[in-house]
Formats: sequence, C-alpha cells, structure tokens
Amino acid sequence: MTKIAVASTDGINIDQHFGRAEHFYVYEIDDDGVAREERRCLPPQAVGDRLEAAVKLLSDVSYVLCAQIGPHAVDALASSNITGYALPGNVQKTLRNYVRRRGLLKNLAICETPAAAACRAGCGGCSVGGCGAY
Repeated sequence: MTKIAVASTDGINIDQHFGRAEHFYVYEIDDDGVAREERRCLPPQAVGDRLEAAVKLLSDVSYVLCAQIGPHAVDALASSNITGYALPGNVQKTLRNYVRRRGLLKNLAICETPAAAACRAGCGGCSVGGCGAY
C-alpha cells in the first residue's frame, strides 16, 4: 500500500505551495485503487518551523504532490524518504493515473539537463511551471 499526500485547498485540485499548505489530503492506494482518504492539518503552533512540522505530519507517506515546492522542502522530505513533486492538476485524475500505471515516475517528464538537476524539485517539465530547463 502506498500513501500519497496532496497539498490542496479543496481536495479536488492540487493547488497549494508546499510551504503554504495548512493541511494535506492523504490517500492510501492499494491494487484496487484509493482505499482511504484523510485530511491532516498542521498544528497551529507550527508557525515557527512549518517545514519540520509538515515533514513530521507526513512521515508515513511515500509521495507529496503540490502545485509548487522548493528545493529546501524537497531535501527535507527526502531526508525522511518522501518524494516531493510539483504536479498541479486534478487530484482524482492524478490518483487514477497512479493506480493505472503503478507509479508516479511514469507520469512525470524527468528532466536530465544540468539546470534541471539543480532545480531538484521533480518539476514535471515546463508545461506545469517547472524549472525551465526541460
């Protein structure tokens, strides 16, 4: 079973910047599709270090999908074995693609240029607001 967290204001669209998200929708995915959804909120006292609080809140997920995510956040997530992606779009469509293809990496354009490697945000290509090196 895989858990995917989504930064969304409404649970319909991936439309939040990782660093600005106050809550995340977490989906459990199994071979039959989405098994469960839950909404997790950052504690109000997390104002001082939101990044650390968000990584702790999502410590049991494999992937985090956001409209935007910076390299510092990508590194912080990676230190907890979580992969962060800037992948704005419709939540249900993205999750259906994951189930159908059995992995996010098949859904993303992987940039191989030096500038893209410096971006390190799993940008998904310029068509979704990536680093510009695609």
